[in-house]
Amino acid sequence: MSQSSLSISSLAAQLRSLTLRVASLEERAAQTDRRVATVEEGVREEGNGGFDLITEASSSERTSPVARNQTAASAADTEVLGSDSRGRRLLAEEIGRFLRRAVEGEHRGSSGRDRLKLQNRIYVVVAGFDGIPLAEPRVESSFAVVRGICKRGPDCGSSIFVGFATKWEAKIALETGRFFVPSSLRNA
Repeated sequence: MSQSSLSISSLAAQLRSLTLRVASLEERAAQTDRRVATVEEGVREEGNGGFDLITEASSSERTSPVARNQTAASAADTEVLGSDSRGRRLLAEEIGRFLRRAVEGEHRGSSGRDRLKLQNRIYVVVAGFDGIPLAEPRVESSFAVVRGICKRGPDCGSSIFVGFATKWEAKIALETGRFFVPSSLRNA
C-alpha cells in the first residue's frame, strides 16, 4: 500500500467519524430544542405573557431615555415578597398603569407581575385575542376561561391580561388603570 492510499483511507475514516459525531450532535440539539419549546409553552401558560418591564417615570426622567432605562432595569430586579403588603400594593398600581398603557396602544413592556412569586388565583382580561378592548374587564378565577378568551393554541395574539394572587390586588390595578371595577371585586 502506498503512502497516499493510506492517507486517503485514514482521511475517509476520520470523515466517517466526524459525520457520525455531527449527526449525534444534531440529534442532541433537536432534543434540546424540543425540551426548551416545552418549557417555554409552560411559561406562556402560567407566566407573564411575554411582556417586558416599563415603569412610569418622573417628568425629569421622561426626557432622558437613559434615565428611563435605568429606572426600568432597577424596578425589574426588585422582587416583591408575599409578606410585603406595601410592595404588593405598589406592584398592583404598576400593573394597573401597564394595563392602561396596553389598552391605549402604547408600548406594553412588562406588567411586573413576575416580580411577585405567588400563584395566580384571579385573572383580569381587558382585551381578547384580537386586541380589541372589552367593554368591561373580565375577572376570572380559572385560567381555562382566560385561555378561551386570550389564546389560540400557544399564541396570545394581541390579548391583554394579567394574573393576580388576590382580589384586592386586582381591584387596585383596575382602579389605578381607570377601569370599571366589576362587582366581584368591589368589596375586596
